[in-house]
Amino acid sequence: MSEHVFHSAKAAASILTQNREVLAQWPVPRTERHVATREGATFVISSGPETAPPVILLHGAKANSAAWIPDVPYGPGSFDYMPST
Repeated sequence: MSEHVFHSAKAAASILTQNREVLAQWPVPRTERHVATREGATFVISSGPETAPPVILLHGAKANSAAWIPDVPYGPGSFDYMPST
């Protein structure tokens, strides 16, 4: 996470802690990773069988992976969900 978008390192740590608390509510098993892109690293959560066809869930502006928490339980048995953050 780039700290330059925050007013301070303390603010960055606070937001990261809050984000972790929300993601702890993820309703199914998940794997978290950072994927390198030409724009920088992107945080990705994967849920569901790795052998299933991937479905990439993209949230809108001013949102993150938590936006998908209500929807994720409806598909991980059939798809490998990869919401971006």
